[in-house]
Amino acid sequence: MKAKVKSYKRKLNNISYDEYFDYLKSIDMPANLAAFALDINRYVLSGEDTLHDSWITAFNVSKSVDIEGYVDTKVGIDLLCAMHHKTLSLNYFGVQEVDCSLGAKYNQNRPVDLLAHEFTRSERGLFQHFIEFDAGVWIRILFSQFDYKETHEQ
Repeated sequence: MKAKVKSYKRKLNNISYDEYFDYLKSIDMPANLAAFALDINRYVLSGEDTLHDSWITAFNVSKSVDIEGYVDTKVGIDLLCAMHHKTLSLNYFGVQEVDCSLGAKYNQNRPVDLLAHEFTRSERGLFQHFIEFDAGVWIRILFSQFDYKETHEQ
Protein backbone atom coordinates (compact mmCIF):
# COMPACT_ATOMS: atom_id res chain seq x y z
CA MET A 1 0.00 0.00 0.00
CA LYS A 2 2.20 2.78 -1.24
CA ALA A 3 1.12 6.40 -1.16
CA LYS A 4 3.18 9.24 -2.56
CA VAL A 5 4.42 11.96 -0.25
CA LYS A 6 2.22 15.04 -0.67
CA SER A 7 3.80 17.37 1.89
CA TYR A 8 5.23 19.78 -0.66
CA LYS A 9 4.10 21.57 -3.80
CA ARG A 10 6.26 22.89 -6.57
CA LYS A 11 5.76 26.55 -7.38
CA LEU A 12 7.86 27.49 -10.38
CA ASN A 13 11.39 26.54 -9.33
CA ASN A 14 10.64 26.62 -5.62
CA ILE A 15 9.19 24.06 -3.24
CA SER A 16 6.46 25.17 -0.86
CA TYR A 17 5.47 23.38 2.33
CA ASP A 18 2.85 25.99 3.32
CA GLU A 19 -0.25 23.77 3.00
CA TYR A 20 1.48 20.86 4.76
CA PHE A 21 2.55 23.01 7.73
CA ASP A 22 -0.92 24.58 7.92
CA TYR A 23 -2.28 21.03 8.15
CA LEU A 24 0.25 20.02 10.82
CA LYS A 25 -0.56 23.10 12.90
CA SER A 26 -4.25 22.17 12.76
CA ILE A 27 -3.82 18.78 14.44
CA ASP A 28 -3.12 18.12 18.09
CA MET A 29 0.25 16.36 18.47
CA PRO A 30 2.33 15.25 21.46
CA ALA A 31 5.14 17.74 22.21
CA ASN A 32 8.02 15.57 20.91
CA LEU A 33 6.22 14.87 17.66
CA ALA A 34 5.25 18.52 17.17
CA ALA A 35 8.83 19.70 17.81
CA PHE A 36 10.13 17.36 15.13
CA ALA A 37 7.29 17.49 12.58
CA LEU A 38 6.94 21.28 12.62
CA ASP A 39 10.66 21.93 12.05
CA ILE A 40 10.95 23.06 8.40
CA ASN A 41 14.66 22.20 8.50
CA ARG A 42 13.72 18.49 8.62
CA TYR A 43 12.17 18.76 5.13
CA VAL A 44 14.29 21.15 3.07
CA LEU A 45 16.60 19.81 0.37
CA SER A 46 19.86 20.78 2.08
CA GLY A 47 21.10 21.75 5.51
CA GLU A 48 22.40 20.21 8.72
CA ASP A 49 19.00 19.08 10.02
CA THR A 50 17.33 17.85 6.84
CA LEU A 51 16.33 14.23 6.43
CA HIS A 52 16.67 14.56 2.64
CA ASP A 53 19.46 12.30 1.31
CA SER A 54 19.88 10.58 4.69
CA TRP A 55 20.78 6.89 4.62
CA ILE A 56 18.89 4.34 6.66
CA THR A 57 21.35 2.42 8.85
CA ALA A 58 18.95 0.54 11.13
CA PHE A 59 15.29 -0.47 11.12
CA ASN A 60 14.04 -2.38 14.15
CA VAL A 61 10.64 -3.66 15.23
CA SER A 62 10.35 -4.92 18.80
CA LYS A 63 7.49 -6.21 20.91
CA SER A 64 7.17 -6.39 24.66
CA VAL A 65 4.47 -8.22 26.60
CA ASP A 66 3.52 -7.32 30.15
CA ILE A 67 2.25 -9.70 32.83
CA GLU A 68 -1.36 -9.14 31.75
CA GLY A 69 -0.59 -9.98 28.13
CA TYR A 70 -0.64 -6.43 26.78
CA VAL A 71 1.62 -6.21 23.72
CA ASP A 72 3.47 -2.98 22.98
CA THR A 73 5.15 -2.63 19.58
CA LYS A 74 8.01 -0.20 19.06
CA VAL A 75 9.82 0.78 15.87
CA GLY A 76 13.25 2.37 15.68
CA ILE A 77 14.86 3.88 12.59
CA ASP A 78 18.40 5.23 12.49
CA LEU A 79 19.34 7.63 9.72
CA LEU A 80 22.84 8.79 8.87
CA CYS A 81 22.26 12.39 7.87
CA ALA A 82 23.34 13.50 4.40
CA MET A 83 26.40 15.37 5.65
CA HIS A 84 27.42 12.25 7.66
CA HIS A 85 27.89 14.44 10.72
CA LYS A 86 25.17 12.87 12.88
CA THR A 87 22.83 9.94 13.27
CA LEU A 88 19.16 10.66 13.82
CA SER A 89 17.28 7.99 15.79
CA LEU A 90 13.51 8.03 15.27
CA ASN A 91 11.51 6.05 17.84
CA TYR A 92 7.84 5.19 17.48
CA PHE A 93 5.77 3.80 20.36
CA GLY A 94 2.29 2.32 20.49
CA VAL A 95 2.78 1.12 16.93
CA GLN A 96 -0.37 -0.33 15.35
CA GLU A 97 0.88 -0.92 11.79
CA VAL A 98 4.19 -1.09 9.95
CA ASP A 99 4.41 -1.44 6.17
CA CYS A 100 7.52 -1.27 4.06
CA SER A 101 8.86 -2.20 0.66
CA LEU A 102 12.36 -2.67 -0.64
CA GLY A 103 11.18 -1.87 -4.16
CA ALA A 104 12.07 -3.44 -7.48
CA LYS A 105 15.23 -1.35 -7.92
CA TYR A 106 16.59 -1.99 -4.41
CA ASN A 107 20.26 -3.03 -4.32
CA GLN A 108 21.46 -4.31 -0.96
CA ASN A 109 25.03 -3.28 -1.78
CA ARG A 110 24.32 0.45 -1.89
CA PRO A 111 22.58 2.82 0.51
CA VAL A 112 19.21 4.32 -0.35
CA ASP A 113 18.66 8.08 -0.09
CA LEU A 114 15.68 9.47 1.77
CA LEU A 115 13.72 11.59 -0.71
CA ALA A 116 10.81 12.93 1.36
CA HIS A 117 8.71 12.21 4.43
CA GLU A 118 5.46 13.38 5.96
CA PHE A 119 3.37 13.05 9.09
CA THR A 120 -0.42 12.78 9.01
CA ARG A 121 -3.18 12.06 11.50
CA SER A 122 -5.18 8.87 10.91
CA GLU A 123 -8.91 8.40 11.29
CA ARG A 124 -8.28 6.32 14.42
CA GLY A 125 -6.57 9.23 16.19
CA LEU A 126 -3.10 7.83 15.61
CA PHE A 127 -0.27 9.38 13.64
CA GLN A 128 1.35 8.15 10.47
CA HIS A 129 4.89 8.75 9.26
CA PHE A 130 5.48 7.91 5.62
CA ILE A 131 9.10 7.91 4.50
CA GLU A 132 10.03 7.59 0.85
CA PHE A 133 13.51 6.61 -0.33
CA ASP A 134 14.94 6.21 -3.81
CA ALA A 135 14.95 2.82 -5.59
CA GLY A 136 11.26 2.35 -4.69
CA VAL A 137 11.95 1.84 -0.96
CA TRP A 138 9.38 3.19 1.52
CA ILE A 139 8.29 2.80 5.16
CA ARG A 140 4.90 3.61 6.70
CA ILE A 141 4.37 3.56 10.47
CA LEU A 142 1.08 4.10 12.34
CA PHE A 143 1.83 5.06 15.96
CA SER A 144 0.65 6.95 19.05
CA GLN A 145 3.89 8.36 20.52
CA PHE A 146 7.18 9.55 19.03
CA ASP A 147 10.63 10.52 20.20
CA TYR A 148 13.95 11.25 18.52
CA LYS A 149 17.60 11.65 19.38
CA GLU A 150 20.56 13.09 17.50
CA THR A 151 24.04 11.67 18.00
CA HIS A 152 26.92 13.62 16.47
CA GLU A 153 29.59 11.54 14.78
CA GLN A 154 33.15 11.74 16.06
